[in-house]
Amino acid sequence: MKLQDQVTSVEISNKLKDLGIRVSSIFYREWRGAKEDEVEMFEDGESHYYLDGVNCYTIAELGEMLPSWSSVQNGNAMVDGVKLFISSRDDLPQENPKKVWEVAYSGPFGPLHPYYSDKLAEAIGQMLVYLLENKLINSNA
Repeated sequence: MKLQDQVTSVEISNKLKDLGIRVSSIFYREWRGAKEDEVEMFEDGESHYYLDGVNCYTIAELGEMLPSWSSVQNGNAMVDGVKLFISSRDDLPQENPKKVWEVAYSGPFGPLHPYYSDKLAEAIGQMLVYLLENKLINSNA
């Protein structure tokens, strides 16, 4: 598996930085306009927050930021205490099946605000962006 498939995309990495996430990571891109495959690792192998570049978050690093439960908006009502739900499935067509990840919070009415991607880091990143943009968590998460 390629490294760029294991970390957040350029778009999600930039959004997380714009939304105030200042969590350190092992991986980064030198600048906001870097290509997807231009992922670097800090030479010392330690996590750092890269002020001048953009951190690229792994699934493990994202998992530390994502709450296991939250309050989410469902229509006009706030639903409290919903649980984190992550699953995968092989999508059709059967002749070329592709794994798709779903990240959502599950409440009494089923999954709320699900995000889908063939990359788990991307789906989790999309959920974090949603939670931050809607002020359901803060950037110190």
